[in-house]
Amino acid sequence: MGIASFYPDELEKRYSEAELARIALKVAFGKLSYAVEADVAIAGAGPAGLTLAWLLAEQGLRVTLVEHRLGVCGGMKGGSMLFPVALVEEGLAAVILEKAGVRLHRVGEGLYTMDPVEAVAKLTARAVDAGAVVLPGLHVEDLIVRGSGSSVRVAGIVVNWAPVVEAGWHVDPLYIEARAVVDATG
Repeated sequence: MGIASFYPDELEKRYSEAELARIALKVAFGKLSYAVEADVAIAGAGPAGLTLAWLLAEQGLRVTLVEHRLGVCGGMKGGSMLFPVALVEEGLAAVILEKAGVRLHRVGEGLYTMDPVEAVAKLTARAVDAGAVVLPGLHVEDLIVRGSGSSVRVAGIVVNWAPVVEAGWHVDPLYIEARAVVDATG
């Protein structure tokens, strides 16, 4: 599935605003239509959610990752008190970040620094490049539940646009069916 991008040679064609709107809508609806059926739906595009999306999509699973905010990686991009640095201890997090291509700088026994913007960009790129669909601005309102009694199972998530929820509007949601649902909201 491709995502529309506009290169200088295409812009020379002087698309009308209506044509540009049609292109954006077609691609957006195609992406959303694809995302409503997934092997795994993940709520929360912080470092854990992005890492899980990347690793699952890399294994060939169809992954839809939704995030309430417009950006990914939660507070990670703010570094340490908004300084352009984050501290990482030796262990699984360091291994994952190195696998994502993030440059870690050893500053002490079992302690590294990294650029949080680099980490956000590389974790996001890994998830998207592996095939995960990342949908910012979506709020998980509820779960899709099927069955009854001892055979109840979660079968997906109920979503709405985050600004709609924040405004307190009563707008019918949409649904993302999934064989597994993960709460990575932190």
